[in-house]
Amino acid sequence: MIINKSSYENCFLDKPFEKENIVLYPLARQALYRFLESQSIREVYLPKHCAMGVYLPYEAAGFKINTYAYDEDFNIEVGELKPNTIFHYIHPMGLFIKKNILRLKDFQSNDILVIDDRALTLPVKPYSEEFSAEVYCMYKCVHVGFGGYVKSNIEVKHETTNALDSEFLHLLNRYFKISSSSIIKYCNTFFLKVFYKLLLSDNKRDIEVNENWREHISVLNSNEFEYLKQIDVKKINDIRMKHAENIFENIDERFLLTKDKSAYCSQCLIGFPVFVEDPMLFKSHLMKKGVLGFTFTREWDPMGISKQQWYFDKHFILPLNHNLSSKEIEKVIDATNSFLN
Repeated sequence: MIINKSSYENCFLDKPFEKENIVLYPLARQALYRFLESQSIREVYLPKHCAMGVYLPYEAAGFKINTYAYDEDFNIEVGELKPNTIFHYIHPMGLFIKKNILRLKDFQSNDILVIDDRALTLPVKPYSEEFSAEVYCMYKCVHVGFGGYVKSNIEVKHETTNALDSEFLHLLNRYFKISSSSIIKYCNTFFLKVFYKLLLSDNKRDIEVNENWREHISVLNSNEFEYLKQIDVKKINDIRMKHAENIFENIDERFLLTKDKSAYCSQCLIGFPVFVEDPMLFKSHLMKKGVLGFTFTREWDPMGISKQQWYFDKHFILPLNHNLSSKEIEKVIDATNSFLN
């Protein structure tokens, strides 16, 4: 964890939270759902390659779902948009595609509610355009156990409670038979998060989140809020972008999904996406070299159409963790390039 102890100057929770409508929850999908509940619109355009955590809130809120695609350069492909709809933009694998930002601006000028989903990056934007709402998912890039939020210029009505997060209470009770009253009596919030992360596997979390995310929604309490305020997001952003530039400059260009450096190096990425014909073979190769990565496939096909995107089963995400040293990033580069030998 990188903590800015001297000031909150670079923190995402500084002045923007005083000026904007913020919906802050443990999970980004919970924040999105609360935002959607407050809107009168009930039709949306989602990308074909879409995360489960984006699809579920729209389904639960009763939206009619239309889809759009990305072409071989990751530009938006969509016909004429219907009026009084939402266009939900996911930065493809976190990549910055400037033409898409300009397209979103046009959409918004034509009375389309544009949601700029930056869950695969951080709140340090390389563009000044402001859209109807932005989605962030702090636990993806910052590595805390909570912190999904929607920032909007639209008034949002949602519950405000300082109760302990009910999702965690539910999980502790289900798996360890610990009562909520005992948890509240003997544990503080931070301990609960650590306890949860240590004792529950990622698989259990995925299952529980997908089954119960809507049943157990409560806003983050004051302790969690204060904890997030201390994270130096700018520093994390800078480290990850430096790692991305190092990889872009030194891996074999055959791995690049696009030769446009700005796509990879203009904003923080959750990981460095590369093109590979056989992601599982590539993953096995990297693991033998001591490098771990992942793909956007397991939870990225809720509508059963993600395979229509050319990169769906032809990509792999290299690590960009901000706790990695430059030497470790060089190890990632060497392991990647050796796959072609």
